[in-house]
Amino acid sequence: MWRAAPEQVEELERILADGVQARLLKGLSPTLGVTYNVLQIPEEVLHQIWLLSHAAWHDFSNFDELKEKGIDTLIDSSLILEASAAAQAIAEGHKPEWPSRIPKFRESKEGTEAKAIREIFAMACTWAILHELRHAQFHDDPDRPSNMMEEELACDHYAAHFLLSKIDAYSAVTKEDESQVRAKRAIAALVGLYFVARLSQPAVDSNSHPPIKDRIKLLFDDVGTLPSKGFWGFSTGLLWGIKPSIASMPITMPNPSSRDLAYLALNAAFE
Repeated sequence: MWRAAPEQVEELERILADGVQARLLKGLSPTLGVTYNVLQIPEEVLHQIWLLSHAAWHDFSNFDELKEKGIDTLIDSSLILEASAAAQAIAEGHKPEWPSRIPKFRESKEGTEAKAIREIFAMACTWAILHELRHAQFHDDPDRPSNMMEEELACDHYAAHFLLSKIDAYSAVTKEDESQVRAKRAIAALVGLYFVARLSQPAVDSNSHPPIKDRIKLLFDDVGTLPSKGFWGFSTGLLWGIKPSIASMPITMPNPSSRDLAYLALNAAFE
């Protein structure tokens, strides 16, 4: 977690000072959650996020190719579908058929792409953990939201704000381009959010959890209009992977930006 947002070390230390603990589990339920201020992290959760991180990067690359070939070219969504199926099988307690195009968990590969995927994986895990840690903090908080719908959205916002709010301080020290840092962290947040909202439990109670469309829109709003090189194209690619038919959706605005297209794809994917 420190590596995902090193400029937030004081906030992390405050969380730990509140007595929130985390432990890695093996052989138990593949559900990420908090019990008695202890965050339970089954290893299967890491496998699920690993699968999604690789497939999401594949979709991002596909989207770049799609822009070059033209909007009518169909996106290859096979990997995101395979990865989602494998992650869903894990959520239901089964041993999945591992997609042949995705390295096994902790399998090391060299190269810029492999490094980028590992970074997305680490940050996506951080987003998911921060979401659950905020639930733990709310347990004794007098300002706790009045219902679980609002609390879920507050936890989503907290995790995104943690990763995105002090990027200028990080870039001032590292000299990394703020737009690229913001895009990478936002991509990871979307992967983490998709995991928590769709796959962290076999079934999500619709009476206590907001629709995933609302949760992704909140993340889009949190990313805002600041330059985020590649994030909006990545988001559209991921959403097209979830629902390939929207690749041919009508564009209802003149000269839409990448950000506009992502919002259009979100509305079409979960209409």
